[in-house]
Amino acid sequence: RLPAGSYFFEEFLPATGFGFDSHDGEPITHYPFVLSENDTDEVIVTAYNIRLTGSLSVQKIVKNSDGSPLTAEQLAKDFTFTVEFSDKGTYVYRKNNGEAEELESGETLTLRHGEMALFENLPVGITYTVTEKEVSGYTVSATGHRGTVGTELSTAYFINTCYDNPDPPEDSISLTVKKVLSGEYPASDEDMEFEMTIIINGKSIDFKLKSGEIRKFELKPGDRYQVLEKDYYAQGYSQMIENGFGTAYTDDIAVTVTNTFCGVVMTEISGEKTWQGVESDNDLIPQSITLLLKDGERVAEKTTVTPDEDGKWIYSFTAPKYDSEGKEIVYTVEELPVKNFRPSYKEFDIVNTYIPPAVSEFPVIYKTVEGDSPPEERFTFCITAHDYAPMPQGVENGFLTLSVTGSGEVSPGEIIYNDAGVYTYTVTETVNNLDGWIYDISVYTVTVTVTEEDNALIADTVITKNDEVVDRIDFVNRYEKGLPPQDTTVIEGEKIWNHGDNTPDNRPDHIVVLVYGNGEIVIQQEITAEDNWQYRFELPKYDASGKEIVYTIDEADVEQYDKTIDGYNLINTYIPTPTDNESGPQTGERSLLALWIYLICISCCVVIAAIRYKKKWKRFRIFNKN
Repeated sequence: RLPAGSYFFEEFLPATGFGFDSHDGEPITHYPFVLSENDTDEVIVTAYNIRLTGSLSVQKIVKNSDGSPLTAEQLAKDFTFTVEFSDKGTYVYRKNNGEAEELESGETLTLRHGEMALFENLPVGITYTVTEKEVSGYTVSATGHRGTVGTELSTAYFINTCYDNPDPPEDSISLTVKKVLSGEYPASDEDMEFEMTIIINGKSIDFKLKSGEIRKFELKPGDRYQVLEKDYYAQGYSQMIENGFGTAYTDDIAVTVTNTFCGVVMTEISGEKTWQGVESDNDLIPQSITLLLKDGERVAEKTTVTPDEDGKWIYSFTAPKYDSEGKEIVYTVEELPVKNFRPSYKEFDIVNTYIPPAVSEFPVIYKTVEGDSPPEERFTFCITAHDYAPMPQGVENGFLTLSVTGSGEVSPGEIIYNDAGVYTYTVTETVNNLDGWIYDISVYTVTVTVTEEDNALIADTVITKNDEVVDRIDFVNRYEKGLPPQDTTVIEGEKIWNHGDNTPDNRPDHIVVLVYGNGEIVIQQEITAEDNWQYRFELPKYDASGKEIVYTIDEADVEQYDKTIDGYNLINTYIPTPTDNESGPQTGERSLLALWIYLICISCCVVIAAIRYKKKWKRFRIFNKN
């Protein structure tokens, strides 16, 4: 349901064991795509990631229990190792930097004293298990026989010891398994139970340990043991087992199973919203607020906050603590605007202070009728709001028409201002061109400046006419019974909509048609569906000098619609707002600025037109009297 435009996906944090794709050494995190008006098929965007790799070395050391040098036979003796990978893959290794050899998971390799088998380009995150075949006359002790491949070198280190007395002692040996969680990990995992297995002479015993717990086992001298742990990489943990494989002989055995959290470390950010200045009227507080958790300009999370059972506005976010480079993220919270409230921030707590709105009475519009026994006539006035300025209650489209019969006055009503700023309105009278009437075509500009003082809004209103400050809005129409009828030009047309995929509830409900005479505005009028989107104006054909007036039409900009003028017809085509894939989503400030400049230009034209048009009417009246 995305409208046509340019978009992009931004990859923020790769999955564990993966890195960003890259180009010329630079990470690729930006994946743009375009949706056109005529797209009917699903658009698929593929983000590529590189599987990180690591290495594993299997090392062999042989020694004599009495410290004597190894014999030639011992130096030439082969020890056999079985290597298993959790992904059942086949990988290449080199023995002492020799020629490359392939090993399929579950196959064996041999090493002599001092040799090393090095596996490279192993996928980060797979679990390896290395076991040594039992050799008569030798005991074995291994560290790292089982672990998780990481970006740093993993080592499975095997020591074989040859004893002079091949008969082991009779005293029992204690084997202790201890569980350790390393590094920074979720606090909730303190109580996580890790499943383990100890294999003693081929017999398996399953057990569970939490962080810091131990489990003891009694072995006889000569027993062969192996400690294994379930693969928890999917839960974000790598593993390394120290002294987890070997032969019990004389000394007690301490096995340490260390798990390091390598997943996404999450942090909890919490705060409280409090309200100030509404103690006597809780009805002013909204039912909910919307908060953004931000990493710079990037919105990391968005949530809706409501009061709890005790009336407290408590909120929390759970988000990654570190970015893809391992740097701790500095988060901030931002509240979407709440009507009549101003937020202040102290770390993650927010205080909203109530700012009472300013209530201002829009200036009264006066109508003065002059002349010789003027007939009862109804006059209509138009008020246009610029830059989405608020209007009197019940007016939602930024355009208001009011009428009065004969001389009199009409009050547009009160306007409520919820924000400080400068608000501009234009007031004109509709020219009906009835016989005998000379209409006042003045343009009044009402400027309301709203400022904040002592946590309250105050409105100040100024009325200008022809760039001069005046006390009130007063349109003076004169009736002269003998004024001859004028030749007129009929301007009529219709509004044609090309809504495209714009939904009905999002379509405009009105437009403002602007009519220019010789380049100067003479009429602004609202047109709606009730008018069948049609308009008709009957205007003087000649100016005061007798030259024919050239009329053109235009309309006030309609948001997200492109305008085309065909004669006196107005054609509007829906143009979805594109997403700028370099600067992020459009905020609308640029379009509002353009509209503001456009309306200022119109206001200037209207003022100039009013002056010139009034002079022309005066000359025209003198011309007709003569």
